[in-house]
Amino acid sequence: MGLRSTTRMLGSWTVLAVEGELSANTAWQLHGRLREALELSPLVALDITDATVQDATPLAVLAGVLHRGPTRPGVVVAIVPDPAARHYLNHAEHARNRATSRLVVCPSREEFAIWLGEPRPARREVRPRPDLLAGAGGHRPPRGGR
Repeated sequence: MGLRSTTRMLGSWTVLAVEGELSANTAWQLHGRLREALELSPLVALDITDATVQDATPLAVLAGVLHRGPTRPGVVVAIVPDPAARHYLNHAEHARNRATSRLVVCPSREEFAIWLGEPRPARREVRPRPDLLAGAGGHRPPRGGR
């Protein structure tokens, strides 16, 4: 199974969505695509929600591209649902100087949207409708399931 990716713009952000297997065999593809995305825009969201992380190699590549990457500064938000992969990336960034870090790790697309400042979807309060509660003849069903 190879690595597939799509790139789209979201405002001033380049969103690089990756699908497939992230492993030592595909790390070089991730490296190239991430560098290309950083050349398009200094703001990149790397979405690996639909990818399977097989080992830590591509995660090391991600951290390395940011610190030895293009000459112009950039920020990468990695959308990483896998808790172990998130832990690895956070630990790798913590080992480097956080003050110069250019990697932000989000657990989901929804968290990324919130990070961008988009409002959370409003929660609808669900209220029971009296007409649905009423049984035949306008009586409510007895409590306790009887």
